Parts: sequence; structure tokens; C-alpha cells
Amino acid sequence: MKQLSYSAFFIFLFVCCANELTAQKELSTEKVEVFTNFQATIRDQDKQNISPVIKDEAAKMQTMEYNIGLLNPAAVAYDAPAIRPLAMKTDKGPKAYNGFAKVGYGIPSSPYANVGYHYAQDDKFKIFANVLHHSAKNKSVQNQKFSLTKIELGGGFNTSLNFAADACIKVEDERYNFYSVDSLPAGVEPLRKFNTTAFGVKVYNSDENSLGVDYEAGFDFSNLKSNFDLKENDFDIRLKATKWFSDNFSFALTTGNHLTTLTDSIKSSLSNFYLRPAVTFSGDMFRILAGVNLVATNDEFKVLPDLEAMVSVAGNAFGVYAGWYGDVQKNTYRSLMQQNPFIVQDVTLTNSAYNRIYGGIRGRIGAIQYQGEAGYKSISGMPLFVNDSLRPYGFGLVYDDLKIFDINGTVILDLARGLQFTGLVKYNIYTTDKEKEPWHLPNLESNLGLSLLTLNDKLKLKAEVYLADATYSKNYETLKPQKNNALLDLSFEAAYRFSEYLGIFFQLNNLPNSKYKRYYNTPSYGLNILGGVTARF
Repeated sequence: MKQLSYSAFFIFLFVCCANELTAQKELSTEKVEVFTNFQATIRDQDKQNISPVIKDEAAKMQTMEYNIGLLNPAAVAYDAPAIRPLAMKTDKGPKAYNGFAKVGYGIPSSPYANVGYHYAQDDKFKIFANVLHHSAKNKSVQNQKFSLTKIELGGGFNTSLNFAADACIKVEDERYNFYSVDSLPAGVEPLRKFNTTAFGVKVYNSDENSLGVDYEAGFDFSNLKSNFDLKENDFDIRLKATKWFSDNFSFALTTGNHLTTLTDSIKSSLSNFYLRPAVTFSGDMFRILAGVNLVATNDEFKVLPDLEAMVSVAGNAFGVYAGWYGDVQKNTYRSLMQQNPFIVQDVTLTNSAYNRIYGGIRGRIGAIQYQGEAGYKSISGMPLFVNDSLRPYGFGLVYDDLKIFDINGTVILDLARGLQFTGLVKYNIYTTDKEKEPWHLPNLESNLGLSLLTLNDKLKLKAEVYLADATYSKNYETLKPQKNNALLDLSFEAAYRFSEYLGIFFQLNNLPNSKYKRYYNTPSYGLNILGGVTARF
């Protein structure tokens, strides 16, 4: 209770201060920041999607983007690096459309539909809606099927008092089936159903003022329920203010409280309160951030670093950077379920604390953009998935301390107008404390892509190769490491617009028909196809 009282006091004080602020420093609209999204974080254990995944570019709207990409059941998602890269000039953006629709069908049996609409009036208010359904059923593997249905509604408004507010509500229905064994024990249903209701609000200054202060206050709330009597409530309130003393010097203070309660076989709760002061100095050739991350959990207090320096040695052509950052990440049931929906172990809320020291180079030379980085990360209490010996159709958790040395690189090459090559490579070296292997974590990952936009931007072609080396699973019978096969996935996409508003798409994924097992005995869908029509309006 004392922890929550301190948190409430700081948040109340911060809100009172934020109410006195009325400005936001305006950002330039002529620049874009280019960075790799292949940088691993504490969530290095993020899952390979066991269901087909789809992205789309059918429509680009003013504040809502919908991108067509490759349906890649082997993709492992990584957060972008916490590094502010060099800024580069951009061309004028494409025409914006208010709405989009995409409807298709695939093999294995896979209906897909996504419709969205956005409307804004004179920067006074905006509203948006998005409805998605995607499901697949593999008849050749018993019980291998999934379903995702999502509805999002939101909007925002600006006021004459130079502040704005946004809000969004989302409802999701996710369904997965146990399929790793031929037959389930009597009384065990294959269906895993998760219903999530989420709501978020954000208030922020919408214009610059004489105080030179930006502020933002908001919260997110989500409620997760399952068909096996699990419930989780997650409430995350955050507040931030930045004072600009000059164009080159600022002080930022971020605070918040992330509170989660979980009711499984037992009830647990975990509160993470954080306070992050930081100063930033910048010049024509450098940028320095110096701060500290103060985190108080239910029963402990941590002081973690937040440091970063960047020097532009040769303008946009070559820059070097280095940093040291630490944080505490909460392992909620939802975050674990999103990595592996087949958890059968009773879960108690825990934290993983990490520190990462990193450095690298980046820049742009002509048509080549590049970034290379090396880092060392220590993680305490990282969750790893292992097969449950009593319930072999599902997975349990073990927690271990990991040390990770990683090297990663990104290259984006504009070969000609409309023709672009992208290459991403990452290699991790893991050292575990108690476990024999970093279960289900690959050492090497690589993603190579070639895209072509031609015929007056009506035809888009894209090919992508994804490679991951072998991982290790913990055999639930022998309790010894079992080596999984490496993954080679080749995918292809074509999209064509007949007119400004109508088009078709076709995606052929996992051409080698790899039945890669991201988790022990749970093969991917293998070869899958999806095609249909698109519209924008």
C-alpha cells in the first residue's frame, strides 16, 4: 500500500503541473527518421506466428496507415532500436484516402476481410474505425486452426486552448487450438479462446507556447478473459513533460504506474512505478542524452541508466552512436500469450530487468542507407518456454538469467526508381545461467527483400527470403535439448491497381513448404496462398 501511495502522490503532482502547460514544440514536416525494426529487445523470445500473418498497403490515410506486406508465418517481430537516427529529406507523400477495404480467401482455408475508415475536419476533430477478421484451418493437421476478429473505434479533437485529446476502444477475439499431439486427454478441450477489451485516452498540447513546454498525459486499460477462467486487468498511466530551454537543450520528465492483476489458479498483482528524468544536448554534429530510469516495484527499487551519444562524422553519410539503457519489463499473461498461446502452466506476474550497452554506425551514401550495431545485454528473470511434462500438448515456463552479445546490420539500397533491396541480419550469442540452452531462441536471423513498383505505380512485386538457424527445445520426456530444424522461407507478393480505387492482390508464402517448429512439436502452416480484391476511397 505504501508503494501505491507514493505512486499516486507523484502522479497527482505531475497532473497538477501538466494542467498549467499549454504548448508543444512543433516538429519539422520535411524530415523522416529511418531505422531498422530488427533490433532485439528483452522480448527476444517473441514467437514465430503459428498462424499466417498479413499486412497491406491498399490505402494510406492521413493518420491511419494500412500496409500490404508478406504473409510470413516464420516472422519474428523485434522492436525498433531506442536510437534516434539521422534525419533525411523526403519526397511529397502520396495522396491520402479516407477509407480502404480488402477481402480475400486463401489456402489452407483462410478467409480474410479488413475494412477501415478515417475522417478529419479542418484539424478540429478526427474519427476512425477498423474491422478485421482473419482465420485459417489446416485440414491436414488435426486441430490446427486459428481465428482473429478485431474491432477498433477512436477519434480525437483539438481545442482553442491549444490542447488536444485522443481516445480509442478495441475489442479482440483470438482463438487457437492445441494441435501438437494427435489426441488430447479426456476432458481437455482443444480450443483456447481469449477475449480482450481495451480502452485508451491521451491528452497533449497541440501547439507551441511561450513556456517552451510539451506535455502528454494518458492511460491504457485492458481486460483479458479466457475460456478457462483466467482474467487479467492491466492499467498503465503515464505522464510526460519536456521543457525546451533552447532549440539545442531540453529537460524531460516521464513518470507512470503500470498496475496488473491476474486471476488464474491464484490471484497475483504487480505494480511498476517509474520516474525518468533526462537532459538532451544537441548541435549540428552531435546529440547527447543523459538520464536515469528509477523503477519501484512491489518489493524493490532499481536505479538504471539512460545514456546515449551520437556524433555525425560526415553529415548524413556517416555517424557513430553508443548508449547504455536499463529497464524493467513486466511479464503479463497477455504478453506471454502473444508469444505462445499454448501456455498451460499457472502464471504468476513477474518482472524481467535488463541492461544493454550498445554502439554502432549509420548513415546514407547516395542510394545506400545502412546501420550496423553491436551490443551486450544482461537479463534477469527472462521467461523461456518449455514443454510441460504432465500436459505435453502445452507449454510451461522457466525463468533464467541470460547474457546476450548481438551483432546486427541493415542495408536499404535504392537500385532504380521503384526498385529497392532491403537486407537485415542479426546474430546472437547466448549465455544461460541455469538452463542448458536458451530454449526456442535462434542465434542467426536474416531477412532479405526485393520490391518493385512499376507501371505508373499500379503494379507492385515483392520477394522476401527469411532465414533462421536451428533452435533447441527441451524434450519433455528426456528433459534433454532437442535440436529443431533451421528455417528457410521464401515468399512472393503481387498487387495491381486497375484504377485509382480498385485492385487485386496475390500472396504466395513459404514456397519451400517448411514446417518449421518455432515451439516444440508445433509446426507452421507451411505453404499458404492468399488472394483477393482491394479498394480505397
